[in-house]
Amino acid sequence: MRAASGQGAATVGLSTQPAVGALGDGTIIVVSARNTAEAAHLWHPEQLDDLEGAIRRARTGEPTTLVVSGPAGVGKTSFLDDLVARAADFTVLAAEGLEDDGFPYSVLAQVGVAVRGGGDVDPFVMAQRLRAVLDSCGGRPVLLRVDDLHWADAESVNALLWLLRRAAGDRLLVAVGARPLDADQHPAWQRWLGNRRQVVRIELSGLSRDQVATLVAADGRAVPEGFPALLWEHTSGNPLYLRALLDEYEPAELADREVLPAPARFARTVAARTGRLAPAATRLLGAVAVLGTGWHPLADAAAVAGLDDSAVAAQQLTDAGLLQVRAAGSGDAVRPAHALIRSAVHQQLPLAERKRLHARAAQVLVDEGQVLDHRLAAANGYDDDLATTLEAYAQRLRTRRIWRVSARYLRGAAAVTAQPGRRRRRWLESLVDTTLIPDLPAARAGLAAQAATDDPAETMLRALLDLADGNPAATVAAAQQVLALAEESVDPVTRYRAGVLLATAMREQGEPADQVDTVLRAAEGLKVIDPCLLFQARLARTFVDEELLGPVRHWASIDPALGTPAAVPVAATLELARRAIAAVHIGLYEVARDDLTEVMRRCRDGILSLADGRIPDGLGYVHYLLGDWSSASRWLHLAHDMRGLSRYLPYLLIGQDRLAEADDYLDRLLPTFGRSPRAGFENALHLLIARGHAGDDPARRREIGARLVGEIGRRVRGPQPAASTVRVLISAGTAALWADRPDLTEICADLMTPALPVTPWARSGASWLRGLAAEATGDRTGALAMLDAATSGPPMTLPLYRAHILADQARLLRATGEEARGRQALRDAADGYRAIGAVGYLARVEAALSGQPGPRAVQDGRAGSRIGLTEREVDVLALVGKGMSYAQIAAELFITRKTVGYHLSNLYAKAGVANRHQLADLARREPGQFAVLS
Repeated sequence: MRAASGQGAATVGLSTQPAVGALGDGTIIVVSARNTAEAAHLWHPEQLDDLEGAIRRARTGEPTTLVVSGPAGVGKTSFLDDLVARAADFTVLAAEGLEDDGFPYSVLAQVGVAVRGGGDVDPFVMAQRLRAVLDSCGGRPVLLRVDDLHWADAESVNALLWLLRRAAGDRLLVAVGARPLDADQHPAWQRWLGNRRQVVRIELSGLSRDQVATLVAADGRAVPEGFPALLWEHTSGNPLYLRALLDEYEPAELADREVLPAPARFARTVAARTGRLAPAATRLLGAVAVLGTGWHPLADAAAVAGLDDSAVAAQQLTDAGLLQVRAAGSGDAVRPAHALIRSAVHQQLPLAERKRLHARAAQVLVDEGQVLDHRLAAANGYDDDLATTLEAYAQRLRTRRIWRVSARYLRGAAAVTAQPGRRRRRWLESLVDTTLIPDLPAARAGLAAQAATDDPAETMLRALLDLADGNPAATVAAAQQVLALAEESVDPVTRYRAGVLLATAMREQGEPADQVDTVLRAAEGLKVIDPCLLFQARLARTFVDEELLGPVRHWASIDPALGTPAAVPVAATLELARRAIAAVHIGLYEVARDDLTEVMRRCRDGILSLADGRIPDGLGYVHYLLGDWSSASRWLHLAHDMRGLSRYLPYLLIGQDRLAEADDYLDRLLPTFGRSPRAGFENALHLLIARGHAGDDPARRREIGARLVGEIGRRVRGPQPAASTVRVLISAGTAALWADRPDLTEICADLMTPALPVTPWARSGASWLRGLAAEATGDRTGALAMLDAATSGPPMTLPLYRAHILADQARLLRATGEEARGRQALRDAADGYRAIGAVGYLARVEAALSGQPGPRAVQDGRAGSRIGLTEREVDVLALVGKGMSYAQIAAELFITRKTVGYHLSNLYAKAGVANRHQLADLARREPGQFAVLS
């Protein structure tokens, strides 16, 4: 990547003859006609090289991002115009960020992305809708142009990031223009750009002294000596200011001035230009400025301006370079020629006239949000009726979880509220929504801007921020403080929030479930409907009920009327997710898979948020347990991309014998479990047992057992054992064996029996633990009897565990002289490991069958003689094996069809096949030939 800086672009009035020339430093001058006006653009040679290089790379199937940055008026839009002209073979999709439009996905909507489902639609879902638009562009390369990224809504920018992260082989050029971004503006975008080869950055910082001289000379007017240098100094090389001055004044007139008009006085220059317009044109320009920087129907602008015939006025403004006009399906649309021009005109309108135009706009427009925006702008002082209307609109947005926009309207409601207490409460509510975006820095900055008070609502806002920051202790203290206040001094919503946040924080701190339940029931008894904490309240209730009732009784308490996943009403989607959680806890993983698959489908449709990756993480986990590791890989890697860390991805890395990767991942993941002692211990328990079991290191196993056994003893020996889920008991029983405590393993096996008959495989798991405990005490005969029962009774439906049981049975059979049965059990175990891709375990079993301690099949990402694939290639291969089409694979993996083709081409080359059928056949016949590379 190479960034060229210090040079810029200009667009100025020139002669009517197109020409090409060059400055002494090699800078290219291109004079061309555009929009019936002659223009000149000056680019430095390095900038042109970068521009052409970006086009070439995108054209050949290397997705590329071109970032053009610089201050206002420096020529970013002109540069992107030239890019479009040079990329004539590309399909162009154009959008722009608008200063006065903060609605989610408004930028994506401009390129034809269907924006439906409310503001809680996840950016990765919207990115897939954007990919569908790209796929519809046919075989041509695509140029996605986004002007004014600094004003773009955060949701669109994050969706654009999802598009770029997963793009491979696409003939795609994403070109954005932006002013320099502050640290808190689109931070994920700024982090992603980094130092990436596929990113080209061009900084425009103004014209050089020589470039200004060339442009002034090209104008053909008499130029006094020293004037170009004077003009360059006073405009700082800013093309927009320079053009404004040259349009307004003769060079001789400027040269005679003792002080030239400074760039900061650009607004006055615009005022002088508008002063020469006809009154109708001036009125129309004022109306357009009030309507905003985006495109608006000319008919609306004329109505706001009070004009019956706006065509002549619009043409005059266009000729003056103040207005842009484009044909639209329902009539012409207009907007200011530049955001700076719009700002200048808007600021110059007398306050009374500006408010009158805003009031007119509120009468003309029909969109409720726009109407309220203009009513707010037209308000003269406090207006409690308007404040109530704004708050009601924000509440409706809250039910759709459009937090960023609801926060804006709550701030507006606060601004026109007369009563100070109510004004402050609406302002606090806007910060609650800002926290839920989540935009924690902005919420904290909003709090810091006002003097702190002991208002209970403010206290609970701070508690919500503390919980989001991972400080449940502070949340507990704040919530208890509010709940201790007299009932009449705390409104019901604030008291409800205190209860929900206290229950959530107490659970994260590992407080007893009955105490958490008491707090939560008190909050629920208030009968408050609060969309802001709906998710937290339902999640807390789910886990509290599971802890109090135990998995079996909790499962029985789930509403039987929910029915099949697809039949569950949309309004009950959260209940469907709760049922999936309960199913995981009782070990009904098929039920959890079906429920979460339906929840995921609704997430794709924008009905429900993915809650920062929790749903794909859970879906990947149950696929892993059910032995579908190809599906697990897709969902767990998606969760990793969304969350930064997947809670369950290490299981897959361990199962695939990628132990070094797993260890690195665990080093980052395990410390995050400390926030919630109960759930954190169970998550760590499973992962440490899986890692110790795969590593075949007795010393490491003893260390893990010693580390965990104390907590296990406390949990399984109480009057109401905490470790009551079936899978937790298997892991706990295994850890107890590694700590030489087979007595605790027996207790874990006994505690599994209440899960019967709801979870049939619990009997097999309990017999497995009892057999291993008997072996640890020297009772091989009893151990073998238990393991025979584990393989002959109700089947163990978790493929990895079933293979483990068979491997343990084989070891005992061979140790007691039953070689034939032992070898058959080994073969069965090998079949089980092979079917799911547990290559490390498979290598161990195959070595036992051959009698030779052979090398591991795949160690730490090295494929050996196998065909090494990337994670995405593995995902594509798995879906090809299922007979999916290009479009289906693209939808499953959240990529474009072109990206599917790119990965398939790589697969064909690596596997030495010619088409999908041959590839799928090879994968079915010889699945062991493929391995994942780091």
